[in-house]
Amino acid sequence: MIAREPGLAEPYFEIARLDNLEGFSEAAYQMYAQAWSLAPDNTDYELKVAQTLQVLGRPEQALEHYQALMVRSPEWADPFHQAGRIYYLLGQKEAAVEHFCRARDLAPDHPEVLQNLASLLQELGYYQDALSLYQRLDTLHHSSPESQHNLANLYYLMGEIGKARELLERLGQAHHWEKTPRWEISYILLGHCYSRLNLHTDAVDLYKCAIACNGNNLYTYFNLASALRATLRLEEAIQILKYAEAQPCGIGQAELYFILSRAYHQQGKERETIQALEACLGCEDTLTPAMAEQAHHDLAWLQEQRAENARQLRAVRRAQVRTQGTFAEESAPAGKLVKFPSERRRVV
Repeated sequence: MIAREPGLAEPYFEIARLDNLEGFSEAAYQMYAQAWSLAPDNTDYELKVAQTLQVLGRPEQALEHYQALMVRSPEWADPFHQAGRIYYLLGQKEAAVEHFCRARDLAPDHPEVLQNLASLLQELGYYQDALSLYQRLDTLHHSSPESQHNLANLYYLMGEIGKARELLERLGQAHHWEKTPRWEISYILLGHCYSRLNLHTDAVDLYKCAIACNGNNLYTYFNLASALRATLRLEEAIQILKYAEAQPCGIGQAELYFILSRAYHQQGKERETIQALEACLGCEDTLTPAMAEQAHHDLAWLQEQRAENARQLRAVRRAQVRTQGTFAEESAPAGKLVKFPSERRRVV
């Protein structure tokens, strides 16, 4: 077909579609670009060029095409939506909101647009606006597991822990959560709900499930250790933290030692608590100012307590010595030794 009619755009577009299905993104881009060059007024072709550039990790080039499409087709929601996604990935969240809102105005029932806008508004702290969008998705029966999780997270952030728990439990029953990375954050969030509701034993089980989904998330080990501490399973908590210590800690290294110091203190192990706090303060690359301040405060308090305990012990010993001397002076006649009871004569 191409050999017979090289100026026809449609065959190039069809080949690009097949390449895209096979995962050959670069080849697909070349074919989409060729189709668009032969039919430059075809907005669908240019949209595919832009989307393929996104897949290839060239967002700035893709954005240029979306901006051109916005000018040429200002009533078309897709370019605004896709541009919003790129702005978000580039860290320009306000621009992303603006473009998502424009896409929502043009396609008020588009589930992906509503979900992306709701998630971003939630991230930026516009909770009520996000809640309205999630409710809209539910009304349209387009609420995906991801949007349900996000809504549960929103309830959690708004302090409505019971609603968050109920929604997550329904989500788990409906989708039969497996121990796969897809459900990791849902297990964690439900664990947080149980912790906030003082259901710490249930929280322990949820955090263990999250670790089964992904054993490389250091903070899940921290959450598990905290839940174990809340159930007074202190030795288990310490073992979990020791296991985490042997893993690549990255940004969580200082926090690991800080939590470990809490567990040791709860066990009454003063020396180990001090060592953990000193290790925390030694992690300068991952130590936050607030954590450093608290660790210094805790360390100073422990050292003061240790000094005070030593002073009290010395005072007790001195008192014991004085008491023994007084007893000897009051009990023994001058010039005589005090004998043990077994050596004394019976008084008749």
